[in-house]
Amino acid sequence: MTLPRKFRGDLAFAIGACFWVCWSVLPAQTQAQALPEPEPSTNQAATETVSGDTAVLVALEVMLQAGDFEGALALVRATPALAIRPDGLRLQAQILITLGRTDEALAVLEGVLAKVPKDGLARFQIGEAHFQAKRPRAAETAYRLALASDLDPARSGLARQRLAALAARTGWQGTLTALIAPDSNLNSATTTRNIEIFGLPFELNEDARAKGGVTSALQGTLGRAIPLNRTFYLSGQFTGLISDAPGRVFDEAYSQIRIGPEFRLPQEGRLAAQFTHSRRWFGGSLFEVSNGTRLEASLPLGPKTRFEMTARAETADNQINAFRSGDVFVLDLGRTYFQSASKLNRLGLTLVRKDAESETEAFDNATLSVGYLFPAPWTSSVYLEGYVSGRWFDAASFAFGVRREDSEMGVSARFTKRDLNFKGWSPFMTVSLSEARSTLPIAEFSRQRVEFGLTQTY
Repeated sequence: MTLPRKFRGDLAFAIGACFWVCWSVLPAQTQAQALPEPEPSTNQAATETVSGDTAVLVALEVMLQAGDFEGALALVRATPALAIRPDGLRLQAQILITLGRTDEALAVLEGVLAKVPKDGLARFQIGEAHFQAKRPRAAETAYRLALASDLDPARSGLARQRLAALAARTGWQGTLTALIAPDSNLNSATTTRNIEIFGLPFELNEDARAKGGVTSALQGTLGRAIPLNRTFYLSGQFTGLISDAPGRVFDEAYSQIRIGPEFRLPQEGRLAAQFTHSRRWFGGSLFEVSNGTRLEASLPLGPKTRFEMTARAETADNQINAFRSGDVFVLDLGRTYFQSASKLNRLGLTLVRKDAESETEAFDNATLSVGYLFPAPWTSSVYLEGYVSGRWFDAASFAFGVRREDSEMGVSARFTKRDLNFKGWSPFMTVSLSEARSTLPIAEFSRQRVEFGLTQTY
């Protein structure tokens, strides 16, 4: 059996590294035995030289060149000097990738990164595993993290080729996430029981106050790009969300369809302009219908930095309260910096302007967020993000007599167990805390939420 072309370079590197590693850890007397003594014969000296771990490596090379990957894998795992070192673990992972056992390979490689977070080669191999398993988004992130490390020139070049291939992909792609979430305030409502309207005291009913409970949700995307020439594509995407909360009144659903031209640029850059149509439901009833346009840009700002921009202009038709209908303008900016094989940070800014039929429903909103991805104990990673947000309404509330001004701050931490992966499904847990203050007591709230879920990209 001929060794696959894509495996030969990695194999040669791994075998060479393993020869050096195993020779360096041989006991002193074994190394002494490898030097010929002046007595017996040359044959005896040769036999002593090809002994112990050296003999294992010779057998391993023969198996790999013959295409006996299962046998080679068993031999590596049965050899302590190879089985527990990063070099040997990376070799195991490469064999598993070649055998198509990508989930096992990912578990092995994540174990390597848990011990050596800056191991760019292990991160590159994670990209290769996801690439072979046709998980483009996970592969792209892994390659970019690998390129932020001290990856050797050959694999750096291959990683860039992979990124270019991923950017030019035209098949179906998407995400799917399922979660359950214990929530202290699933309706983001106030804990205040009594308020004043027109100067008169009122008591809020149960549905208007904060309610806790467990929410379940399923959300996903599905999209495709059709090439019209080398740089011009027609792309479209469907986005959907459905959630179930205690009491039908808090159930939510959302759908959006967008389609339009897309331009592919060098260094995995892209520009897209799309028409959008979206609908939102609350409590089983249609709440809002929106139509508009969307502009997207993804551009490199350097070898380790990416810039993302989304601009939207929509007309929202509120089905419950006509005074809330109007035009909405959104600008979303993001900068991602890949620090090393296991770390990245992100800075985000979102600006919103809503022109509603009623001035009391029109507002400006600004949100600033800072996020940081880093490795954590037990082969896990954490994405920690904090944000501050402000919202300023145009006119004083008719009922409360004051102009509404809101401020909110919060923090969330998403924990991912990196070595747990089944057919691309990855488990996660997100803990989030938020606190809102307002000139209207009814708009003040605090919230604690925990999400347990599974996510998949394809």
